[in-house]
Amino acid sequence: MSSTWATNQREQIAEINLNNTGKATPPSPVQEFAITTISSILTGDSTSEAAADSVHQWLTSLPASDDLENAWYQFHSLIYSAAMSTSSDKSHQGLVDLLFALAHRGGGDDNSSPSAQILAELKEFSWTARDLWNGPETFSSYKTNPAQAHREWVNLNRFLAHLSVQQRNTPVAPLKNWVEDMGMWTITDGLETASGENDENLITEHAEAAAAWLVIAGGDIYADEKWGGRDGNSVNGGPQRAGELWGEMLARGAAEQAGRWDFWKQRLGQIAGDKKNSQAIRNAARGAEGAMTKVES
Repeated sequence: MSSTWATNQREQIAEINLNNTGKATPPSPVQEFAITTISSILTGDSTSEAAADSVHQWLTSLPASDDLENAWYQFHSLIYSAAMSTSSDKSHQGLVDLLFALAHRGGGDDNSSPSAQILAELKEFSWTARDLWNGPETFSSYKTNPAQAHREWVNLNRFLAHLSVQQRNTPVAPLKNWVEDMGMWTITDGLETASGENDENLITEHAEAAAAWLVIAGGDIYADEKWGGRDGNSVNGGPQRAGELWGEMLARGAAEQAGRWDFWKQRLGQIAGDKKNSQAIRNAARGAEGAMTKVES
């Protein structure tokens, strides 16, 4: 059984190979293993634990360290591709569970092997996320299909919001707190930017993704005033990034950090009521506003 994502991924690889070599060759064995394994999670044909066992055995069997690192890079890059292809909470949670299972495989007794070290660190996984965080305009589909790129961007945020929640529940060392930092960046860009002409793109690109964070991780955000507080700093409680609107209110003494949640909720109401925004963004803002009220109760 093959998911739509798997079919599309194989077609994209063949097209890339055609452009690069003149031949529409199928995925390499490494790519095909990754596609098949990840697809089994999306379709529910395999559990995260079983898939993690297969990946661990596969990586351990690779003979050279260069092959190992390349295989892992392709594998985790395809996890992001799969996450960006769907808005299904169940699929995102399955991919999150797979990552946590892989990290635990790397933290076992045989943690001196190259494959175990890669998994124990989820090597380069955070840097791939950071590259994607430059926004939907950097995605390959942006020029030909900006609506698809926007949807992929929102799905990326949904996936990482689920990752953030799981990290709070059952933390693994490689993820630390950087996932929350990215959530803060998205919420800041989506809800704390000015609504003037020059900032409409920020609202369009980030408001729906910000709303997703507040729906999925809202309970954690509301319960912990230091949520997302590192902003890339190594010390917990480091300065939080502030958008133009919120920063200006703080500077003139019209607000305190404790009121940031209420400010976001107010902004969601404004975005939901602004008919210049798309219906999808307005619906997402309204849904997040309702989710925040539910968390408060």
